[in-house]
Amino acid sequence: MPFLHQKSPSAIYEAAFVQKLFASMSASYERMNTITSFGFSNRWRRQCVRELGLKPGQVVVDLMAGMGETWDYICERIGTEGTIVSVDFCEQMLQYADRKRKRTSFALYNTKLIQQDVLAGTLPVQSADHIVIAVGLKTLNEDQISLLAREVRRVLKPGGQFSCIEVSVPEPVVPRTLYFSTFNTLSLCLVLCFWAIQKHTACSVRIRFNLKIANGQRNCSLTKDYNAG
Repeated sequence: MPFLHQKSPSAIYEAAFVQKLFASMSASYERMNTITSFGFSNRWRRQCVRELGLKPGQVVVDLMAGMGETWDYICERIGTEGTIVSVDFCEQMLQYADRKRKRTSFALYNTKLIQQDVLAGTLPVQSADHIVIAVGLKTLNEDQISLLAREVRRVLKPGGQFSCIEVSVPEPVVPRTLYFSTFNTLSLCLVLCFWAIQKHTACSVRIRFNLKIANGQRNCSLTKDYNAG
């Protein structure tokens, strides 16, 4: 994994590092977000979008868009006349977003994908009615967040709206303790689930192999027990 070889704390905010990190997680990112948040990540994104006074035909810029996880909630409010401009600098994440927009549920909507750093400053001035960021600020340091704030102001139309949601570790002792105990318990459950799935898969392979032998198919291609455990 690319993030195991970083030597300084500041490196976690470097664009190249963040790109590699999300590229490595792209295959399971949306699914794991849902699992580790007990489904609340979808609710939080919905609430983030609902803070905006979206109307049919408007332009919404989705910064750090990832796989387009907010599209469901945006599309239902801006309709087929509106436009979503999704910006992310991770190619692998946008590949998933591109497949998503080709699905029947999104095919009628105007969705544009732009692969670039959100701090690049190339989006048209005053081009967005609304800007949304759902769980993206964690990849920026304080200086980068200040640059992002100026970029949001530059891109928004007069009277435009900005909505952002982010996750963090609670600071008060009691919520913080509950947070980490819940996280550790969930992590253990996930490990056990993956272990059980592997054991089940290995068992299934053994059963299929034994059935072939029992039916006289002794020249089958499977010649050994693939025990994942």
